[in-house]
Amino acid sequence: MKLRIALGELTYVERLYIYHYLPGSIALHVVLQWNPPATVPELQGTYGKEYYLEEIMHKADSYKVRHIVFDGPLPTEAAEKLIEEGYYVSVRYVEPLNLPEEANLFLASPLKDVPKREWLEVAVNSFQEAERVPKEVPIHTFKYEIYEELYERQGYYYVYNHDQPLREDTRCPRCKTPNAIREMGRLIAWDGPQCRKCGYRIKYKVAELPKPSPRLHEILAWQTSFVVI
Repeated sequence: MKLRIALGELTYVERLYIYHYLPGSIALHVVLQWNPPATVPELQGTYGKEYYLEEIMHKADSYKVRHIVFDGPLPTEAAEKLIEEGYYVSVRYVEPLNLPEEANLFLASPLKDVPKREWLEVAVNSFQEAERVPKEVPIHTFKYEIYEELYERQGYYYVYNHDQPLREDTRCPRCKTPNAIREMGRLIAWDGPQCRKCGYRIKYKVAELPKPSPRLHEILAWQTSFVVI
């Protein structure tokens, strides 16, 4: 199977706004060539080159990375093959896809439909979009007034604002104790999936992953990503 790729880079998942699926992990971020709406500039595809799925897996293995994040409509069979081979898959796109339940889906605004999935995060740009999202689903926004309304007034569990004033930490939905602290697109402190104060189980996908080289961590401490494809 071949995929047309515009870009492949290594980066922390937090820099892709993925907060609850393998937090703190380094991912191979693969931008697929497709034609997204002009309203989503951060996901714009460009003309790419075809790579076999096995080449992508080999590239991830060479850096000891098992989490692959795709921007674009990843085919179902590709996601199934990757999961079968022991990789963790996240997909960022603008509409629901037929992905295996083990995969993580990040839906970008504008939201048209919010599927019921085990692993799902969404980005919203209006209160109308937020109304479609269950309270336990992590929500990302670039508008503080949305964050303030959803988190502080309506009691949504996990809401993150990525514009000033930043609100990018995770707090326990029950007692509001800080659980995950993020800074400059990195997870710098994390208590794990259980609140240290009240014991509430916070929803995270966790797994034992290979440890990339310290040199790679050093590179990503100074630059947002490291291009490998």
